[in-house]
Amino acid sequence: MHLSSQLPSRLRSRAISSRKPSWKSTPFQHSGSRIGLGAPKPMSDTPVMPKTGIFLFLLMALPSSLCFNLETDKPTTFSMDSAGFGHSVVQYANWVVVGAPQEIKAANQTGGIYQCDYSTGTCNAIHLQVPPEAVNMSLGLSMAATTNPTQLLACGPTVHRACRENMHLTGFCFLLASPSWHAQRIPAALQECPKQEQDIAFLIDGSGSISFRDFAKMLNFVRAVMSHFQRPSSQFSLMQFSNKFVVHFTFKDFAISSDPLSLLNSVTQLKGYTYTATAIGMVTDQLFSASKGSRKDASKILIVITDGQKTGDYQDYKDVIPRAEAAGIIRYAIGVGSAFQTEHSLQELQDIASKPSSEHIFKVDNFDALRDIQNKLKEKIFAIEGTQTASSSSFELEMAQEGFSAVFTPDGPVLGAVGSFSWSGGAFLYPPKMSPTFINMSQENVDMRDSYLGYSTELALWKGLQNLVLGAPRHQHTGKVVLFTQVSRQWLMDVAIGAPGEQENRGAIYLFHGTSGLSINPSYSQRIAGTQLSPRLQYFGQSLSGGQDLTQDGLADLAVGARGHALLLRTRPVLRVRASIRIFPAEIARSVFECQQHVASVQALGSATVCLHIHGSPRNRLGDLQSSVTFDLTLDPGRLSPRAIFEETNTWNLTRVRVLGLTEHCEAVRLLLPACVEDSVTPIILRLNFSLVGKHVSSFGNLQPMLDVDAQRYFTASLPFEKNCGTNHVCEDDLSISFGVSGLKTLVVGSNLELSLEVTVRNDGEDSYGTRVTFFYPPGLSYRRVAVGQNQLQSRALRLTCDSAPAGSQDTISTHCSITHLIFREGAQVSFASSHP
Repeated sequence: MHLSSQLPSRLRSRAISSRKPSWKSTPFQHSGSRIGLGAPKPMSDTPVMPKTGIFLFLLMALPSSLCFNLETDKPTTFSMDSAGFGHSVVQYANWVVVGAPQEIKAANQTGGIYQCDYSTGTCNAIHLQVPPEAVNMSLGLSMAATTNPTQLLACGPTVHRACRENMHLTGFCFLLASPSWHAQRIPAALQECPKQEQDIAFLIDGSGSISFRDFAKMLNFVRAVMSHFQRPSSQFSLMQFSNKFVVHFTFKDFAISSDPLSLLNSVTQLKGYTYTATAIGMVTDQLFSASKGSRKDASKILIVITDGQKTGDYQDYKDVIPRAEAAGIIRYAIGVGSAFQTEHSLQELQDIASKPSSEHIFKVDNFDALRDIQNKLKEKIFAIEGTQTASSSSFELEMAQEGFSAVFTPDGPVLGAVGSFSWSGGAFLYPPKMSPTFINMSQENVDMRDSYLGYSTELALWKGLQNLVLGAPRHQHTGKVVLFTQVSRQWLMDVAIGAPGEQENRGAIYLFHGTSGLSINPSYSQRIAGTQLSPRLQYFGQSLSGGQDLTQDGLADLAVGARGHALLLRTRPVLRVRASIRIFPAEIARSVFECQQHVASVQALGSATVCLHIHGSPRNRLGDLQSSVTFDLTLDPGRLSPRAIFEETNTWNLTRVRVLGLTEHCEAVRLLLPACVEDSVTPIILRLNFSLVGKHVSSFGNLQPMLDVDAQRYFTASLPFEKNCGTNHVCEDDLSISFGVSGLKTLVVGSNLELSLEVTVRNDGEDSYGTRVTFFYPPGLSYRRVAVGQNQLQSRALRLTCDSAPAGSQDTISTHCSITHLIFREGAQVSFASSHP
């Protein structure tokens, strides 16, 4: 026979715990439509494109920072009958500045910006002296503002500039400072048209490895290329090389010839070795000189045609290529034949050609194939002067559209240039009193072609550092975000994201809260659809600007652009609540919960004090904000039969409603305990659930405070029962057991019908918990029933529950009997009879 009990751990002091409601975690994205990702390439109309905007609200990372939430009941709406009004918005000084980039101001002048006043609800045009060369610039297509110092960037990235028969798209911005509205241009001047004149030198291989027939085909190729260009803007010269060198005609010869193509008639093949490096040096030093007719302002282009690697040449490319680079000579390398199939031979072409190599190298299998690259070479050369043809795509800054996006950084303004380098894109940084810096992915990075890097520019916090972020929405047809320079900032941020294409272009915005861990909550805290504000809104969220207090209530506001409208949304005052629950006395005395004779059926437990401290942002100017607060108190939540009740309601639930200000408020409630509690081991739980509804502030346009969406609304406190465990709070029982067989000295199997064991269990130590008696007996016996006899010093009748099971060995069976009352008190004794047939 075995006797056991479960001893509780050290008695724990009363504690308050809390429980937050669960929130569904979603990725930091939304399923709304993306619009405005079309190419900013030359169009017949001004290319004003709506786009999904992103703005980052930066707040100090303090423990008391309150989360951002917007009021939607009474937005201030600005409207103007100006084409494109609302395409861009920024908060600047005391105004919302709104761009209208499609507005026609005068002949060849598009775009305007407006200052809108919250106090009057009206907008007035900001008059700027737009220079006459800024043809159809789309002023206001992008804007940016900063508060320290107070500055505004207003940009027009679609300046149409005619360069000969071609139309380029550039741009610039006005940098303004109130109140004078004095404007500074960035950049100070528009990009000049590319150079119109070209000096093109052919360097052809006349070595012995080339047959007479193939040499003639090479001359025909030269003749065909020359025929594509017109005099006097283009001039040609020709040098042949082997281990000998012959200048067949110079630029001067070409210029004075009445029939330039006839200059090729006298060219005969030299034969010999291949001194390619020496020949490049001679062309650089001799042909591209004023004495040979080379013009100072003309583009210098060298076309090298060879059928193999250099042989016998005492000079290396590293000896001559730097001289060609210093002279500004753009070099194209044409490799003919199978000699350029190996990696080593291909490296020779790369050494000859300008960078990026992919744009300046041609490989053909034989001399017949030279005619296949005539047009490609022509397009490459045309692209050098910024000429666009049907298939040319080698632009640099001719189509940059500088100012397509804009942002202020600690190092200076940054202007997105989406069309730069064949629309791979980039941005210009303008440090104070320094030359601008072009920011992009390497020109060797071919996968950025047509990516539109710089379509959007923002500052974002990433891993505790403030980064310049450039968007590339067309990168490989999926989009890409590139992070550049880092500046240390220990800031917390909330993020607003515009989704103007949602709900059939009606639009929406999303708010995401920053966290104290310098990251962003992946679940949005608020979504505002354009239809919530007005059924007439379209493309709501196409531009965003925030962080300033234009409504003079001490809280940041958000300006949102829509088609034809700009809206100013106020921040609602966000309240947080600290709660505490104190219960006295801190535990239930044994004299209260143990069943005793001649005691009342309900006894006083004590009282609970519930306190709420409501606080808001110290920065607002709204005074003592009032709120209607509902207290919901519950005893033993989740239990079918709670063990305590409130004196006020005579049930386990109590609700009170109070109007409270920004202060601490406490409520006291009295608790009662019914007699003979069944479970006196687990503590009684008191749960507080509260709700808060802010009162409208009439002096600030009925602005309504709200409870922080992340606020903790559930609080609990526990009230334990007193335990008889001595001064060390560790219960140490002293259990003993005795048993006998009444009136039976010998058990004869098969003769006696039943064996009855009389068992007595006694506890001479401190209270025992989970007491259990186990019988072990041979297989010839089985368990039938148990009958409880007398018990002593126990406040209520004890019951036993028994069950049998094999004891783990083949010749033993066990029966376990547990005392159903959880506590077997000190000095208690119980007797029972166990019958076994």
